[in-house]
Amino acid sequence: MAASRRLHVPPDSELSFVLHEALASGEPVIVEAGDTVYRLGVESAQRAAPVRRRPSADAVERSRAGIREAAGSWRDIDADAFKAYIRERRRVANRPSVEL
Repeated sequence: MAASRRLHVPPDSELSFVLHEALASGEPVIVEAGDTVYRLGVESAQRAAPVRRRPSADAVERSRAGIREAAGSWRDIDADAFKAYIRERRRVANRPSVEL
């Protein structure tokens, strides 16, 4: 049996993106080279990093709108009283003990 050939692909290339998607979905990659079509099964020798995608312009705008809407919503809160409340709640045991 011949040794496997290794092809180095830049991590930010289109091919790298397609291979990561194929690994995540379990679907093969179809490669067209001239008149020949290849079907490649993709598996990883190591744990695959998650595929990072850029958010759509619509998602970015929704995030910005949410940030604008929330801005200043805590301005009427007494910060010292709120912190004291949090400290007090942390002292109260509200969960059952864990026995190992």
